[in-house]
Amino acid sequence: MRLIRERILYSMCYDMLQQEHFAYKTDSGFAIHCRETPLWIMPSRGRESSEARLFFEDFLRRNNQPIIGIISEKEIALACAEAYKKDYFSSELVAYYLAPEVPLKFASYELRLASVAEMPLVLEWINNFYTETLDTAFPNEKKGSSEDKPSFFSQLYVLWDSRPVAMGMLSGAGETCRLNLIYVPPPLRGNGYGKAVVSALSEKVRENGQVPMLYTACENVAANKLYTSLGFREAGRLTEVRF
Repeated sequence: MRLIRERILYSMCYDMLQQEHFAYKTDSGFAIHCRETPLWIMPSRGRESSEARLFFEDFLRRNNQPIIGIISEKEIALACAEAYKKDYFSSELVAYYLAPEVPLKFASYELRLASVAEMPLVLEWINNFYTETLDTAFPNEKKGSSEDKPSFFSQLYVLWDSRPVAMGMLSGAGETCRLNLIYVPPPLRGNGYGKAVVSALSEKVRENGQVPMLYTACENVAANKLYTSLGFREAGRLTEVRF
C-alpha cells in the first residue's frame, strides 16, 4: 500500500474541506478556515515562506473572521503569523500513522459508542482533555442539546472495564481516519487503558479500509511514547501558532 505523506500530514485540512468550511484556493495552495479551529494552510507548490506570506495576505483581504491560530509547515506558519501582526506562541505537532502491516495487541475490554446516558461523564472528560492538552475550554457550541447526543460525538467511543475507563473519537473520510480526544482520567492511568483504547479504535478504522492516524504535540512525552510503542510511525511535523 502506498501511503501519501501529505494526505496523512494534512488529514484535518482535507476533512475540513469535505465539511464545506470556508476554503480559499490558488495555484500556491489552499487555506481552510473554521472559527472553532486554527486556520490550516496547505501549500501546493513553491513552499517558500515569502510566497506563502503573499498567499496568506490575500486570504486575509477576502476573509473577515478573526483567526485564532495557524497550522502549516514551520516556515510557512511562522511567516504567516508575522504577517498577521499579533502576539503569538507556537508549538510543534507530530502526525503519526499506523501502517497496515503493524499488528495490534488487544486487552479484554469492551469498546462501545458513547450513549446519551454517558454524555455527562463524557463532557467532563472532554473538558479535562481540552484543559490538559490545549490549555483552553471546550467550545460551548459543540456541546449541543442535553436531550440528545450531539452530532459532534457521533463517532465517540468509551472503553469499559466494568465501568467507563477511557474514551476516544474517530473522524475523517477517505484514505485516513483520525483518532482524537484520547483520554484516560488521571486516577486510572498506568493500567494500560490508553493502549487499549488506541488499539481498539485503530482496529475499527482498519475494518473500514482506512489508515489510522493522529496528531500529538512534540512536548507530550507520554502520548508520543504510547503511540510509538503501538507501532505508529511519524509522517511529518507541522507547527501550530496560537494568537
